[in-house]
Amino acid sequence: MSLEQEHRGASPFVNSYTLPLPDPVATFSGPGYHSSPAPMSGFAIAAFVLGLLGVPTFALGFGGVIFGIVALRHIRRTNVRGLGLATTGLVIGALAVTTWSLILAAFWLFG
Repeated sequence: MSLEQEHRGASPFVNSYTLPLPDPVATFSGPGYHSSPAPMSGFAIAAFVLGLLGVPTFALGFGGVIFGIVALRHIRRTNVRGLGLATTGLVIGALAVTTWSLILAAFWLFG
């Protein structure tokens, strides 16, 4: 098989000089070349804890919502970890505040 037959369907612009470069993380990740993970957002942890504490109490659910919003903005700006915790704290806090508001409104309206 000739060289021309091997590369019949290939582009003439693809050769060893135009192939993508190797991944630098894989290339330079030998012994002693590790990087530490990004730090965890303290706001995200606070949002998760306050969201969970908002289930048995009413007022701490507001803290979960507020800290969840602050954590999501902080994560987007600084590229730290904690997106899942911030989202979970925000959702659980919002559900807790909504549930407690409906319960308190029902007691107030119907005695």
